[in-house]
Amino acid sequence: MVLAMTSLVFANTKSEVERLFQTASSGEIRFAKLVQPSKDSLAAMKDSAAKYLVSKLTTTDAREAQTLTEIYRGIGKAGTPYLIAALATDNKYQLRTASRCLAEVKDSTAVDALLKAATNSDYTVRSEALAAVGKSGGGASTATRLEPFFSDSIFSVRKSCVYGLGRLKSPASLDLLIIALADPHFGVRLTAYDALVSFDSLAREKVSALLDTVKVAPVTGLAIRLAGQLRIHQVEPMLASYLADSNPLLRGWAVWSWGRLRGRDAAAQLDELQERESDLFVKSMLTDTRAYIDTLTSHE
Repeated sequence: MVLAMTSLVFANTKSEVERLFQTASSGEIRFAKLVQPSKDSLAAMKDSAAKYLVSKLTTTDAREAQTLTEIYRGIGKAGTPYLIAALATDNKYQLRTASRCLAEVKDSTAVDALLKAATNSDYTVRSEALAAVGKSGGGASTATRLEPFFSDSIFSVRKSCVYGLGRLKSPASLDLLIIALADPHFGVRLTAYDALVSFDSLAREKVSALLDTVKVAPVTGLAIRLAGQLRIHQVEPMLASYLADSNPLLRGWAVWSWGRLRGRDAAAQLDELQERESDLFVKSMLTDTRAYIDTLTSHE
């Protein structure tokens, strides 16, 4: 009798999870008002929902995959054991969706399994797994294990690696992030830029040294912009020289950073530059920076 009742409870729970998921992932207008409440109900079920929803991870439907990600975010770490188990597969759809879910759960106990998934032959799986590693935490020890993946031949994988390093914020990763500013793909370069910004003052010395040694336009341009965003005042003399550089890319970003570093004190000089500038990009930077300065209070 007890066994029969237990089986009935499990069956009812599974049926309820199935019903709620169908509504939560529905794109039909008639269910629009029920979508979020259904997601919330599944998230509130925690372990009871997590164990049954793993069977949905093989989905090839983008809406269902996104719905699973949102639900597991709400379930939290109660879903980690099931998601880790789901990574033991060759199904690339399941691997990708499980990795996305773990990225939202942010549980460092999943790092080992995610790093294993990151060796998969499918680059989309590697990319999702590495991004999830970065969001799962673990600090410097996890960052050290993430760094070797920067040598991947696929830009999206390198981008996920750089993104992860930015999330983990290990000072030991700064040199690799500086190198990433010169990556052949702009997506990796911009992700490295954002990662360095997230380090804030910890990145100033490395960026300053880069600006002092590298004279390659794309990299130098990013370094110039970083100097302004990170408020690296010691490079002001060098930055001043770029205001008259023959390369409009460097000249434009120098204008942008000069305004961030000098504030209201830069206004008169920028107005003077505006009068003789002809390049459209530089002129746009002058206009943008002048507008920024005008919003500053007198003490900034």
